[in-house]
Amino acid sequence: MFFKCVLYFCVFIPIVSTKVELSIDKSEYVFEKGGNLDINCYGTEPIFWDIPKNSDNYTNINKKSLQGNKTHPYVASLEIRNISYLYVGSYMCVGQSEIKSIYFYVKDLENLYTCAVDEGEAILIYAKQNEDFILPCKPTFPEVVVALHSGDFNGYIEVGKVYENNALFNAHPQVGIWSNHTNKVTLISLECEFSYNNTMKMFMVDVYVEKSLDFLPTPQIMVLNFNHVEIGQKLVLDCELEIQNHVNMFWILPNTTAVKGTMIENKTKINQLIINSTAKTDAGNYLCVAKDHQNHNSNKSVFIDLIRPGHHFINLTKISNYSSEIKPHTNISLTVEIQAHPKPNISWEKQYDNYKCKPKKYEIVNNITHTTFMIKNTDMHDSGYYTVKATNSEDDKSLEFYVNVTDKPMVQIISDDFHLINENSTVICMVVANPPPNIEWFYKDCDSCDFKPINKSINTNRNNIYNSTVTIKRSKYGLLKCNASNSKGTDYDEVGYFVSDVKNGFEFAGLDDFYVDNKNVYLAFDQKISLMCGASVKNYSKPEWYVNSTLVEKGFGNGTFELKKANTIYSSKIYLKKEKAEYTDSGNYECKVKKYGNQIKYIDYALSVMNKSPLKVVLNQTTVKINGTHPITLTCDVFGLPKPKAVWLKGGQELKSTENILFSNGVPYTRLNLRVFKEGTYKCSGTLNDTISEEIYVEPENKIASSWNKVLFICLGVLLAILVVVLAIALKIFKLKQKLEYEMKQAGLDNFKCGAIENLNPNLGIDEQADLLPYDDKFEFPLENLKMGKQLGSGAFGVVMKAVARHIMDHEDMSVVAVKMVKKNADPALIKALASELKIMVHLGKHLNVLNLLGACTKNVAKRELMVIVEFCRYGNLHNYIQRHRDNFINQIDPNTQSADFRIGLEVLERVYSAPNSPAVKYAELSFQNPRRYTGSSQGSRNYSVNYSARTQMSSLSNNSEPSEEFFLSNNSSIQPDWRSNYKGDYKGNVKPICTKDLICWAFQVSRGMEYLASRKVLHGDLAARNILLSENNIVKICDFGLAKSMYNNDNYQKKGEALLPIRWMAIESIRDRIFSTQSDVWSFGVVLWEFFSLSRSPYPGILPDKTLYDKLASGYRMEKPEFAPKEIHNMMMDCWLEKPQNRPSFENLTKGLGDLLEDKVRRHYIDLNDPYLKMNTETLDTRSDYLAMVSPPDFGVLSSPLSDDCPNSPDLDSLGYLSMRSADIFSPRIKDGQIFDFADPQSRSTLNEKGSQFEMEPMMSPRDEVSDSFSNPSYHLPPKVGEIARTADNYVNMPQNKHDMKNEKKDTDKDVAVEYKEMPNYVNDSSRDWEGGRA
Repeated sequence: MFFKCVLYFCVFIPIVSTKVELSIDKSEYVFEKGGNLDINCYGTEPIFWDIPKNSDNYTNINKKSLQGNKTHPYVASLEIRNISYLYVGSYMCVGQSEIKSIYFYVKDLENLYTCAVDEGEAILIYAKQNEDFILPCKPTFPEVVVALHSGDFNGYIEVGKVYENNALFNAHPQVGIWSNHTNKVTLISLECEFSYNNTMKMFMVDVYVEKSLDFLPTPQIMVLNFNHVEIGQKLVLDCELEIQNHVNMFWILPNTTAVKGTMIENKTKINQLIINSTAKTDAGNYLCVAKDHQNHNSNKSVFIDLIRPGHHFINLTKISNYSSEIKPHTNISLTVEIQAHPKPNISWEKQYDNYKCKPKKYEIVNNITHTTFMIKNTDMHDSGYYTVKATNSEDDKSLEFYVNVTDKPMVQIISDDFHLINENSTVICMVVANPPPNIEWFYKDCDSCDFKPINKSINTNRNNIYNSTVTIKRSKYGLLKCNASNSKGTDYDEVGYFVSDVKNGFEFAGLDDFYVDNKNVYLAFDQKISLMCGASVKNYSKPEWYVNSTLVEKGFGNGTFELKKANTIYSSKIYLKKEKAEYTDSGNYECKVKKYGNQIKYIDYALSVMNKSPLKVVLNQTTVKINGTHPITLTCDVFGLPKPKAVWLKGGQELKSTENILFSNGVPYTRLNLRVFKEGTYKCSGTLNDTISEEIYVEPENKIASSWNKVLFICLGVLLAILVVVLAIALKIFKLKQKLEYEMKQAGLDNFKCGAIENLNPNLGIDEQADLLPYDDKFEFPLENLKMGKQLGSGAFGVVMKAVARHIMDHEDMSVVAVKMVKKNADPALIKALASELKIMVHLGKHLNVLNLLGACTKNVAKRELMVIVEFCRYGNLHNYIQRHRDNFINQIDPNTQSADFRIGLEVLERVYSAPNSPAVKYAELSFQNPRRYTGSSQGSRNYSVNYSARTQMSSLSNNSEPSEEFFLSNNSSIQPDWRSNYKGDYKGNVKPICTKDLICWAFQVSRGMEYLASRKVLHGDLAARNILLSENNIVKICDFGLAKSMYNNDNYQKKGEALLPIRWMAIESIRDRIFSTQSDVWSFGVVLWEFFSLSRSPYPGILPDKTLYDKLASGYRMEKPEFAPKEIHNMMMDCWLEKPQNRPSFENLTKGLGDLLEDKVRRHYIDLNDPYLKMNTETLDTRSDYLAMVSPPDFGVLSSPLSDDCPNSPDLDSLGYLSMRSADIFSPRIKDGQIFDFADPQSRSTLNEKGSQFEMEPMMSPRDEVSDSFSNPSYHLPPKVGEIARTADNYVNMPQNKHDMKNEKKDTDKDVAVEYKEMPNYVNDSSRDWEGGRA
């Protein structure tokens, strides 16, 4: 109805007055394109021109007022020059009481519609649910035919036709097309088509039908770093609005500047404002404004107070208090206002109670400024003191509330079902009451008797729970009553007091002469069996014996068992006896009864008949000392079968002791423990046919001698002994110090403790001078607190062991760790290398994705005993882990887009995650969105239909393809260099399936870890999947860094033929020029990506790691895309493998690129997990010099090389990609006689493009000259064959030892262009490294 009124008002207003007239007396007029318009409006009252809004933006429109005459004193002139389709619309001359309008068309054959949108593109409009909307589908002149299309209506939409759900479309050339098709919230995609003669134009319109709102909810502001920020710190504000409709949100800062912020669209709209470094002027009020498309707006503000650095405080103020009486069954809230800086941790405590075990009753709500403890449906148990504690790094404060819930008592008697006749029995009356109750006991002997009070009772109280205890001795049935009263009322409870001559009314007896361990009973061959089963006649039927589920009747066991029944007025008993037990009597013995109601109850034991064994009494000491104030425990073991009687005696009197049943080689024995407070002689006695006793004497520690002569003699002797010992110790210390200095010098560790910082060369990298760093004693860990476990890995240097360390972490008493240790007979070079690795880890700082140092045992380092304690990674290295579990890999690559789609396989993963008793891999708790099925059109891509099947297929990889490579790589510990850890996993059973998302998450974390190492100027040198470990919560950690270069550089080690280099993972310049840098680590990272997404295949399959591989790489060959890699990952690999190191991406850019492939929550999760490490690094820098900042970074520009000047001459090669230094010759870029590899001059090859070799970007499948028979690469070029080279069983190759003579080499004058990735959200430290970010 609204749009009909508009149409009538705009076009068909009848002329009923002459106060306003137009110089063109028409309701519509058609202009030719490029024409001019001159029109005047005459009025008897003030008038003005109201023109279409889009026309106001054009300069060739002129509106002015002219002098009128007496008839029409007011004249308004309108001039338009060079008119075009943009001026089509309704022009109105507006007076105070009358309006005249005219609609102008423009005949523009190139533009058939008025909307300023390119042909084929889409515009977006918003509509309210159940209200009409208008499509701007208006022609530029009347002859244009307008049509409307939609897939929802099977193509063409007929104007005026009523469709399903009463959907109706109407049209007018001056208004457009309007419709009532808004019955549900949805997205409607429409196409407006305009045609004239043979010309046709179209554009698309997306109509978002939104829920109609009366108002816009108020947004909420979350200050992610609390309500106080120090000047210079980052300020992060999140403005959240939970609404499905589309809204626009922006911020108004204290200086009134409007800022858009970063919008996160979801069910909850979040607009995030980040100020990376706050200034004093940033303090003030921050206003978040939200506007929707229904002309609603709302806002929320928060005041941000900027604190000067170092200032701290905590202020707690009670908002609510409940000191007066509270009625039961009410809800109360204890609220405290909090003002604190730094951000405090808030905790609540309840006296004498753990409120956390009642989550439905108690609830804690915390926000920026308040904390509230809510108690629902109060009762007397809730009475007591509640304390709120606020703690930050500088202060801690607390407030206490007293909650007083009052009610009449609630009484419950706690008693055994049966009590032994004429024996004392204890009964408890539990009363919950506030105010405190008066408790009384009563007893009567029969139902018709009167209750008589019982005066003797003991009362205890805790948190309004009162326990009254009474002791009773009776010979017959009675009735017991407990009565409690206070000012609020009275309550009582009654129970029957049943007596019996059978314990608890149902008893299995006769086991006193046997060993009883839980439900297992052990007796000797030929020992007498006499078992009794008894049941009270009050509640049970007559008992029966069952042996191995067979009812025992007369004649059981071929008549060897005797069955005897005995009844009393209290119970029925049945005895099972046998004079001599046989081995065949072993089995399960059950005593069964029926309760009234036919419910079966039974007691059973498993009897085992064993060989007899002799009596033996064992004491581990004959004399012990006791301190008068501290008791000691004496232990005695008594052996023998049948079970002997075992007792402790003193002065012939039997002492009370505790008995435990233990086993030795499967045979039970008795251990007696006796707590002793006094000196004297104690005797442990065992009796079996005869008696054996052993004595132990307990004497006081400070027993005084009986004579002064003895005292004097002892004193003189002690003094002399002390003098001798002191001299001996001094001499020993002197010799040990000399020996230690000599051994440290021999091992090259003379600077181990203190280092030699003054000798650090700022022009060299830390890898070449790590031994000059000092060791920090705060990492020293006592060896006695370390308990070794199983072996995790091994190499020639020693082993990596799983261990348990006591108090190595502040928050844990016992921590599982990994310990890398060196054998005593290990080469000094290995010990020195491990010491260098330790020092680098000491000064490196900590990072989530780097294997962090926890401690070290270095006391005997001069004796070649060194232990490095690091974090334990349960699942071992990623190479083995992926290879072991790749049969159940879930491929999440969309075959149409070749990109990752994490919705694929989500149902399988969710089913695994929800399964009970799920495997032990602790994946990070991340939020995965539910998959959506797309079956229609959406903005930007209309003509597709993707339907992911609910039955996602898991990729099953056969293990039949050349197993030898991977078998040796994962199982043969000799294939790695001797200094490597060969770290394997320590877990059992199945784990969650691996998916593409896991591989990307791991790659993202590895890149972050390498970014951190690079920022700390540390070179890895051997980055590969085998040197990346998987820990709990899906976290990966890089290990064995900082060690390779020191080993490559050691002459002694190389001359023994043991130095191994990872050729398959090495960059071209590392193979050719022996230059290792951060950029060569980037190349290795690309190979790691290939390993990940090939599911741990060996790189360069089918190619020997010799001159063949080098020549192929130098000619531009690169590995093809792995089967399971998204296209973005393969592009990243190719960038990592650019020939020119300067053109390869930095780890910072790789991190951004990988992070962009993950969901924001996943990415932020792994970044946030590193925050505690940043804080620790900051605290460390405040107390210690940063020596790593003093050295040169391992950048390619520095042209650092790890190798010395002595060079072996010949390699041994291996099919797995490693060359061992085992002979005298090796390939080298220098020209020598007998050289194995003839490297081509890089400048003599084909002209390089701006990213390196002209062949680099070609896929590996491109054929050159001949075809290889490789199963993985059926078509690639093989270089000319070289002489036969011997192969070994490892995966490294030997490298030249001389640094390249750079003086004679031609400088590369190309201006390298670094690879840059597109701008991405600032989710990592864009302006600084993680280490520097930690200092901010």
